[in-house]
Amino acid sequence: MKEVRARGPAAANALQVDIDRYLYLDEPGRFVNHSCAPNAAVVSDTSLMSIRRIEAGEEICFDYSTTVSDGWTMPCRCGSPNCRGLIVAFQLLPERLRRRYALLGQVQHFILDLVGA
Repeated sequence: MKEVRARGPAAANALQVDIDRYLYLDEPGRFVNHSCAPNAAVVSDTSLMSIRRIEAGEEICFDYSTTVSDGWTMPCRCGSPNCRGLIVAFQLLPERLRRRYALLGQVQHFILDLVGA
């Protein structure tokens, strides 16, 4: 995690795939943003998949919290009606939302192992 944080703003281009493993995303992956009302999800730890119809010109977004467990936070300005205002580790999401994401298979496997889901 120290190595990731040492990258400063570029740390946002890292996808956490295990407790202490990160993948650094290249284009176009680094251009996928966060939303509290996502239209895509990371499944099987490294694959981005749409979870609803994405209209032409619509930005592709997933909930970063489904891939973060290391305490990293970031202000959220996604603009969705249900915006949480802060992107936090999966463990800090409301229980109902955690359960929903887990049942849909939209959470990194190592996070599910950590929380005992």
